[in-house]
Amino acid sequence: MAVRTDIRAEINFSNLRKNIRNLKEHIHPSRIIGVVKANAYGHGVIEVSQVLREEGIDMFAVAFPAEAAELREAGIDARIIILDKLWDRELGQVFEYNLEPILASDDDFERLSHAAEERQQKLPVHLKIDTGMGRLGYLYNQYEEPLQQVLDHPWLELAGVMSHFSTADEPQREHTEIQADRYRKIHRKLQSLPGDNPPLFHLSNSGGALYLPETGYDMVRLGLSMYGVAPSREETQPFELHQVMQLKSKVAYIKNLPEGFPIGYGATYHTKKNSTILVCPGGYEDGIPRRYGGTGEVLIHRKRFPIVGNVSMDTFMVDVYDEPVNVGDEVVILGEQGGNTISVWEMAEKLGLIPYEVTCGISSRVGRVFVEEGEGESGIRV
Repeated sequence: MAVRTDIRAEINFSNLRKNIRNLKEHIHPSRIIGVVKANAYGHGVIEVSQVLREEGIDMFAVAFPAEAAELREAGIDARIIILDKLWDRELGQVFEYNLEPILASDDDFERLSHAAEERQQKLPVHLKIDTGMGRLGYLYNQYEEPLQQVLDHPWLELAGVMSHFSTADEPQREHTEIQADRYRKIHRKLQSLPGDNPPLFHLSNSGGALYLPETGYDMVRLGLSMYGVAPSREETQPFELHQVMQLKSKVAYIKNLPEGFPIGYGATYHTKKNSTILVCPGGYEDGIPRRYGGTGEVLIHRKRFPIVGNVSMDTFMVDVYDEPVNVGDEVVILGEQGGNTISVWEMAEKLGLIPYEVTCGISSRVGRVFVEEGEGESGIRV
């Protein structure tokens, strides 16, 4: 896809490094699994993964093999877990790229064990146990038989025993404690498994890592928190998270319109007085939802101004009233300008979304610009 030059997602590597270092200290002695699926939550998977490797992270997680292949072809040599179901057409990539799939059902066992035996190649797998998410995995009281099948199979290796919290980012702890207790009992039972390479135990996501660090075990799968966004607005954060992504546009056109003039598709907004209306690059094809007009704000000259009218496919409009502006002036959609900040959480709440949807929703046609403090821009990637 062609990349726009008039709107960009600026990715701050210095903030990414700060977050990783703070998280490492907070979860010690547990280690980080860097979750970089979905283009590293919209931040640029290759560049982000290279920073993670520089920061000593040696295990990653992605959704499907093609995401892992992209990392391998870029020279990323870390261990990589595949979090979603593998299909027959993807099995070859698992062996070609030395990947570690989850095993979450009898069907998984049949296909993975057959593929490993057919190739006479040992395959590390992570046994997925459902402690209360209701999504993937063997039920917490039905995992022993499939576990034994893996242990007995000559071509499968038990690399990990994992589960996943469903409510660790919420202040109500009851269900999270139930899940934690179920996993704690499994860990207690399995931590003395025979063999020279004991499996890694990993349960926590960002919410668990930040608010329940005692659930860290060997590894913690971190996504949102690495990118500087708190999993919860209701919880007190144990340390400051630094937002990694900023989304910036610029003033393309300036229109002086009289009071009562309609703006945008559907004419949902009319100027309140004689106003200066800006047309700015960035639309719903870029990840700024149509309905953000009328609720969202941007930063221009260190001040907040409203997005007005429905957002178009490629542009949005801003009412700056009588503020003097020039074509080319910076427009911050997400991020900081002069001490004023529009956070991922703010945009998400105004849209009725969760933060993941905001960063993952930034289109691939928005160029990613990678910045390290003191070094300026370090490159642009589609």
